[in-house]
Amino acid sequence: MKHHARRGLKAVAALLVSGMLAFSPLSQALAASATYTVNADKVNIRKSPSTDAGIVKTIRRGEEVTLVSGSLDGWLQVSYGSTIGYVSSDYVTLSAFSGSMVATVIGADKLNIRASASQKAKIVKVVPRGSVLTVDQYEDGWFHVSYNDAEGYASAEYLMLSVSTNVTEPPAPDPTPVPGPDDVSPTLLKNGDKGDAVQSLQQSLITLGYLTGKADGSFGDATEAALRAFQKASGLKQDGEAGAKSLEALSRAVAELTDTTLSKGDKGDKVQTLQQNLITLGYLSGKADGEYGSKTANAVRAFQRANNLVVTDEADQATQDAIAAAVKALTNAPAATVLQKGDKGDAVQALQRQLATLGYLTGAADGMFGAATRTAVKEFQAAHSLKADGIAGRETLDAIAAAVKQATTGDDPDDPSVLKKGSRGDAVKSLQEKLISLGYLTGSADGIFGTGTISAVKAFQTVSGLPADGVVGSKTMNALNAAIDKKNNTSSEVLQKGDSGDAVKSLQTQLITLGYLSGRADGVFGESTKSAVKAFQS
Repeated sequence: MKHHARRGLKAVAALLVSGMLAFSPLSQALAASATYTVNADKVNIRKSPSTDAGIVKTIRRGEEVTLVSGSLDGWLQVSYGSTIGYVSSDYVTLSAFSGSMVATVIGADKLNIRASASQKAKIVKVVPRGSVLTVDQYEDGWFHVSYNDAEGYASAEYLMLSVSTNVTEPPAPDPTPVPGPDDVSPTLLKNGDKGDAVQSLQQSLITLGYLTGKADGSFGDATEAALRAFQKASGLKQDGEAGAKSLEALSRAVAELTDTTLSKGDKGDKVQTLQQNLITLGYLSGKADGEYGSKTANAVRAFQRANNLVVTDEADQATQDAIAAAVKALTNAPAATVLQKGDKGDAVQALQRQLATLGYLTGAADGMFGAATRTAVKEFQAAHSLKADGIAGRETLDAIAAAVKQATTGDDPDDPSVLKKGSRGDAVKSLQEKLISLGYLTGSADGIFGTGTISAVKAFQTVSGLPADGVVGSKTMNALNAAIDKKNNTSSEVLQKGDSGDAVKSLQTQLITLGYLSGRADGVFGESTKSAVKAFQS
């Protein structure tokens, strides 16, 4: 399911394991070279791989460093001019690669080597964690690799580079649970055959649900019937014999089944579940449509960043499990009766995530009930006719939980409070006045929800990241009210390079949350903030 967009090697957490050779800059230049570009406003080069280590040099965005011998726990050993030290791999991106290196499989139990740089390409080889491959090209998140007698492309996300062209440990053996076309006997397998190749064939058929029992290595009638069923489902010749085409199709089907990573372009129930969880946690707005697009990718990146996971556009199994656990923690949070300023813990964190989902709170849920959380509670209380004291008592907590449920499951179109085509009255007139104030509707507010109002609502929903259905439920109305409040309380409707202050800091915080900006929100609209805004706009 993985589809790799252009990106650097942030996902490669470490580039050299203990036991591999370290090389000097001179020997590195002769053998191979990997250049990284700084992607943060400034990065410290340190004496050792630790944030507690002394700083030997500070470099800025756009400057380049060269890989020396590798990294440890997410730190790269690099050279910058005559300076050699360590930088965090989170703040540099691979920008140039030449020569021949080796790479070790570290990010997955198994790695598919494919015929071309695409997740849809034919699987040439399946290698296990710890295997050492030779690397000679890099482009768009893929390495061109060779392993024993196999050659092809592998995702850079699961590989760890070394400038060494010598391997100090022997290649790992091929895995048997998920055979590739080169991992089984090239001889035709048929009824009556026995051995490891038959056992691998049976294991694949069991994994795919065509065969029950255990893989005993004996090709009998049950194995033949299961193979015929697979061949029929795959559009192959139904001869009950495992030739090269059938074995290749089996390998591909098993790889697709066991690959749980979700990424851009994927569709279906798993994507919809992921989106619903992200909506519940406040990282995604709109509805769960089951299509993994840019908004979903941004939400995944924001969650990964907030939870100290490797930041990519993809939701691997570890990310999906972490998101599911966060949802469980949110829905099963301790049933506190009162939460107020100064409180700490899971119950506060759950409250903060709920307030973020409803749009009352920005930033990470840190589990500390501070001034921002108190303000968010007060704003929610005021909007729901509760005592606006900033203290989340039982009544407020129940109201927030109910609002979250409503926000994440959608509006009932038959609810009389929902405004849509044909609606009339003061509520429609008020809606139109808001749309006129925000510049989405021209003319006068006549209280009739017609085609002009529908178009204006859809335009607002699109800009606000909401489903553009032209129906005004609670989510759209809340977004409208927030936009009106922001307009009324902001001295300038435009933020640009050179500006500074709380409005800029708020903008930066949102860009950081969405994964477009790194570093901290300092309230100064500089070049990095401008670049982040342009990236979001595009």
